[in-house]
Amino acid sequence: MTGMHDIKEETCSVRTRDGKNANMYQLGKKKVMIVQLGGSMADLYLSPFKCVPRLWDGLFALILPLTNGW
Repeated sequence: MTGMHDIKEETCSVRTRDGKNANMYQLGKKKVMIVQLGGSMADLYLSPFKCVPRLWDGLFALILPLTNGW
């Protein structure tokens, strides 16, 4: 997946919104750019970020970084 780095090859199954299972093959970090209040921009690294080829984008669970002081 474009923009991912620190990638580990890993296979597991994730359930999609339509109730079907899809295989995830890569786990890593993804760099994104966010717009902050006031209009300034900042780089942000989403981790852990999962690459699921069947989806139009990868998966990221917001709860994990929030529990680690994000």
